[in-house]
Amino acid sequence: MLPYGLDYKYITDASILTKPIGYEKLFFYAEKLSKPFPFVRADFYLNDNNILFGELTFTPAAGLDIELNNKEIRNVDIIIGNLLNLNRI
Repeated sequence: MLPYGLDYKYITDASILTKPIGYEKLFFYAEKLSKPFPFVRADFYLNDNNILFGELTFTPAAGLDIELNNKEIRNVDIIIGNLLNLNRI
């Protein structure tokens, strides 16, 4: 749902973006699939107005923040992780 064109240039005029067919269903399915988990991102694709499930991702930043070299930034993972309550699992 990011405002980028096929050439990966950022679209500054958001009025030319139209809401995709199936937009509400995407959120419905995302809520259903993510309900059992305290933290998850649900990815979908829209192909010819068909909703296709992509994946469930259980790490923020797609896990890419582990490559950061700044010790203070790496400690953010610990701080955020400590906020996550896993008691309901």
